[in-house]
Amino acid sequence: MREIQKDPPKSSFAQEMIKRNILDADYLLNKTYPLVKDEKMFLEVVRHLFYASKNLLDFTLLYAHEQDQISRVPKNHFEKLNLISNWPVKGQKTFNQEYLKDLADLYWKLKVLEDEKKNDLISFKRKQNYVICDKNYKVEQISFSSLNDLLQKSKCLLVIATQMSRS
Repeated sequence: MREIQKDPPKSSFAQEMIKRNILDADYLLNKTYPLVKDEKMFLEVVRHLFYASKNLLDFTLLYAHEQDQISRVPKNHFEKLNLISNWPVKGQKTFNQEYLKDLADLYWKLKVLEDEKKNDLISFKRKQNYVICDKNYKVEQISFSSLNDLLQKSKCLLVIATQMSRS
């Protein structure tokens, strides 16, 4: 009798997507941008980091679901963030509160940048920054150093999530 192959967990696929998005963002920021010196490249880095944070959020919840810590994974990102902010930590060693808070903060920072990018009325380059203005005169500046900080935070969260999922 042939043994039935079990599908790999969905969380491992999400983890691979996170790695891919972070590697793409890292390459664009640290290899491509220094060559082309075009601040519009920052928008693509934001996009990759935003998808990495979305996938990191999904990975966290999928892994918790696979470990029977939550009954279902919400479909909506607002519900996902609400679940993470009200995480039932009692007796569960999977993800600590600091990790969950950092993940939610990273997601919101990148979501604001991604939304501003989509809804921008005026965007321009200024002194090695990319500036986005909306109709309410809210200004978001994207710089190499701010993106590098977000990239390092994403890498750190990926390492923490990987370590916690292995334990």
